[in-house]
Amino acid sequence: PESPLDRTRMSSHESRVALVDVIATAYDAVVAAGRVIRDIAEGHADLEVVDKGASSSGAGGKNGDWTDPQTIADRRAQVLIVEALKRAFPTLAVVGEEELPPCDKTESTPTAPGAATDVAPPEKPRRGGAGSSSSDHDHAVRSKQFPAELCGIDVGELCVWVDPLDGTKEFTRGNLTAVTCLVGITRNGHPVAGIIGCPFAGTAGTVVWGARGVGAFGIVPVDRGGDTGLVLVRSGTETAELAAVAAVLQPTEVLGLGATGNKILRVLEGRGDVFVLCTPGTYRWDTCAAQAILEASGGGLTDRNGERFTYIAGPHSTLGNDRGVVAWSAATAAVDSGRLVQRILDATSLTASTRVDILRNIDGTELTPDSILNMLRDGGALPPNQIPSRILSVDARESTAVRGPHSAVARVSLRVVPEAVDGARDPGLVTEVFLKRCVVADLLKAYPRPAAKVPRDARSYYNEAVFYKELTPILRAKGGLTAPQTYYAHVEWDELNPESSRFLTLVEPLSPGYTQVPVQEYKHVLGALAQLGRMHAFCYGNPEVLHTVKSRLWERGGFWDVAKRTNSMPGELSTIADTFAAFRERFRDVDPIFADPRTARIGRVLQDKAEWLAEQLDAEAVVHGTLIHGDYKNANIFFKRGYNPELPPDGVTPGTDIQMSLIDFQWSGLGLGVQDVIYLLVTSAPLGCLNREPELLQFYLRTLNHHLESRGVAPLSADVFATQSDLACLDYFRVLFSYMLKTATPQIVESLADSFNTGLYKRRMENLVWLMKKAIVVVARVEERNP
Repeated sequence: PESPLDRTRMSSHESRVALVDVIATAYDAVVAAGRVIRDIAEGHADLEVVDKGASSSGAGGKNGDWTDPQTIADRRAQVLIVEALKRAFPTLAVVGEEELPPCDKTESTPTAPGAATDVAPPEKPRRGGAGSSSSDHDHAVRSKQFPAELCGIDVGELCVWVDPLDGTKEFTRGNLTAVTCLVGITRNGHPVAGIIGCPFAGTAGTVVWGARGVGAFGIVPVDRGGDTGLVLVRSGTETAELAAVAAVLQPTEVLGLGATGNKILRVLEGRGDVFVLCTPGTYRWDTCAAQAILEASGGGLTDRNGERFTYIAGPHSTLGNDRGVVAWSAATAAVDSGRLVQRILDATSLTASTRVDILRNIDGTELTPDSILNMLRDGGALPPNQIPSRILSVDARESTAVRGPHSAVARVSLRVVPEAVDGARDPGLVTEVFLKRCVVADLLKAYPRPAAKVPRDARSYYNEAVFYKELTPILRAKGGLTAPQTYYAHVEWDELNPESSRFLTLVEPLSPGYTQVPVQEYKHVLGALAQLGRMHAFCYGNPEVLHTVKSRLWERGGFWDVAKRTNSMPGELSTIADTFAAFRERFRDVDPIFADPRTARIGRVLQDKAEWLAEQLDAEAVVHGTLIHGDYKNANIFFKRGYNPELPPDGVTPGTDIQMSLIDFQWSGLGLGVQDVIYLLVTSAPLGCLNREPELLQFYLRTLNHHLESRGVAPLSADVFATQSDLACLDYFRVLFSYMLKTATPQIVESLADSFNTGLYKRRMENLVWLMKKAIVVVARVEERNP
């Protein structure tokens, strides 16, 4: 049988296509389908309705009373769109709402619901170059600048999701302005483009479209006359869940509308601020186009828990949006630095029941009170007085749960016995755990990825589980590391078949007294560097710990080392110079530094010296290697609320309370301590801190040496540290310019301003300018020392 890994492999034999060609073809088809829908509305008294929600015979109810109607317009529009796409791209995957029988244009079955033999599909789709049509809408698409990564895509990575007539009930009732035609395009399960046709807007219909990294177009903004209140868009029928959300959000206006596409269009144009549906009732074809356009415009669309939808073709019964839909505009996303969106999602997630799907063991069986109790006992980390004698119930609330491409996590509350001892609960008794579940086969089904990335990703899950199981106890007890205590860790690693690997950890939840800092101030950067100095020194001077690091974790820490990139992204190293040149060209009008002749050679130097840099870092690690975190950024660092320690500028000595804690050890392994330092500064330090970079580097070095000397280990010299710093800079800059910034544009940088989990180099232009200036200096120094 086909394995999950087989289903994620990219087909090497498939032809490559430009996304602009697929969009232009779909745009043409949507316009043509709109004409068909209008013609049927104007000229067909009998819409030939089939009720998909009725009996298997398809018999419908009375006019307007259908459960899930399908009309001749739905059928003809879908046939037209699908045939147009298939004629242009024969191997392109297409998922349509209407489950129609195969239809041959010359020998169709007249009685088949989809046999629209009298519909003339659009002409063969236009491609760029000679012979392309000069039609207005074709030019509207092709005149836009598409990122290079979207100009040569394996067609096997794409899938088109078609709702030929969204709002069929409204159509049968004559409410024609609510009708839309939706076509979304996904790449590896994620929306990259969308087209929404509005057949009855104006005299000949209109089209709204958008693409990732390109923008959103055709939107006609609504002038609300200075109204700044929150406008909530929902279905026409109020539910208890929607009433609960409204009670929290207190909107100034509620718009009750029909048809999903219609509701989201009102959000796109600004008539509404957020669309909320807390219950099932929509499908992936209802949201794909809208999600792509919203994200391209700076807005967003998720389920009620704030999780983005993924789009994997399968039986229609598996394609429902079972956890509702929440959609918001770019303007809503900008309110209070994204806090309004978070408040909306907090309100919608509270309407959901306990998330039992995450409360599963690695074999899929439910995690019961007894099974969790056995894990706490078997973990060997807790003294008997901290383990409950009995767990009565477990509860994982939606508001604490996150499901992503690399794990499913939730904060699990335990109702335990004894609940109290002499009237007061034992403060050490475990009553909460943080559950992290990584079953690789399940993750691949939900989040497909290129086959080359599967071994690397699975190995990173193994890495973190081993870290929690074997290193966290040592580092917490002797190394001064503040990290969650490990209660239980299951490690099931299959190196030959990584997609079969399974991992589950239960760790101590961070208390509400700790919080992440989206943009670190100088005091936060100092604290983060102090933690690094302490951890690096402990491992650097401890042969036993270093042996565990070398034998059990990544041979080289971090996700960006040459070996990992070569295995997971073949060909990346050979295109660094070209990728950097294209990046520099896109930003040349933003700041003079991008046009500075000194920056012209950066890409070529990074490409030519990539292997040499890896060799130099490896040689340094033989002598000065230590445990590095490997992903040391603001999202993985938690500070105590009210954080304000007094950290001396000449470095932190042993015993100082740094008031912080760390998470996420997927990329931890052997490396040079300065690699964590450079990564932290580039990803998390604002410009004010970067301008004091020499002070920060000296602070780290002094802290490191204080701790080394306290352990009787010789300090690291300033000259060696300076050399390591330059090597680490160029090595990390290599992956920034060849991958992380590969598709960046000034518009994308601006749109990511409030994206917490994105490095500051990609969401603040001043940080990107600093990065370029730093690259000039470091390249010159390294070339001077090593021509």
